[in-house]
Amino acid sequence: MKVLNNIMRIDLKFVQELIGKNEIIIEQLYHLLNYLLVYTHENYDKCEDTKELLHETLMFIGYFCMLNENNQQILHRGENTILQKLCNLPFPYFSDKKLKEILFPTLISASYKSERSVAIMN
Repeated sequence: MKVLNNIMRIDLKFVQELIGKNEIIIEQLYHLLNYLLVYTHENYDKCEDTKELLHETLMFIGYFCMLNENNQQILHRGENTILQKLCNLPFPYFSDKKLKEILFPTLISASYKSERSVAIMN
């Protein structure tokens, strides 16, 4: 995740288009993000590496969705969407200042100009 985030920092539009245009990559990314969010949520208090993985995953989701409506739609898939998983993260992400600075920009990026995202979060 760190490598992907660093590449996104270098050329965000290129990576968004590269990933977003390939349906196979989108499908794999959906499953990867779903798995990472479930795994890190279940093992949040067990290891610092798990917390770091969750932070990197959140940043990746934010970069991936930033100003890209097509990429935001991946967060709407499934019965229990990725966006719902973001809203159900451990309580410290909603109360601790440092953790809010990781989660809230991701939620804003994921829901910017997306009525469906806002409806899911409500």
